[in-house]
Amino acid sequence: MRTVLILFTLLLVSCIKNEPDVVLINRSDIDYDSALIFVSEANQTVLRNVKIDSRHAGSIRFDTTVIGDGCYQLEVYNKGELKHQKCFGYYTNGASLNRSFEIEIQKDSVLVQMN
Repeated sequence: MRTVLILFTLLLVSCIKNEPDVVLINRSDIDYDSALIFVSEANQTVLRNVKIDSRHAGSIRFDTTVIGDGCYQLEVYNKGELKHQKCFGYYTNGASLNRSFEIEIQKDSVLVQMN
């Protein structure tokens, strides 16, 4: 019984990843200056020069002060102007429930696939 409890605990802990991977794909017809992905504005993942048909990879960093629940924020800029904004995914108690995200910027929308 003790072994089963230890294995169950390890399984639960292994499902939580504090810094999920992210891939951003630009399928629109516009080059963007930057894309910001964050939980807290104090600790942002910044992807620069998001060109048409480009892929950028990174990880979403957590600020150690984030202990609640919420969604990830995406902001995409062109010439300093906010062009897309999206709340996606979910984290709880300061930990991610997802291992990775694939974000696709299209001409008029943003699609997010969670893994």
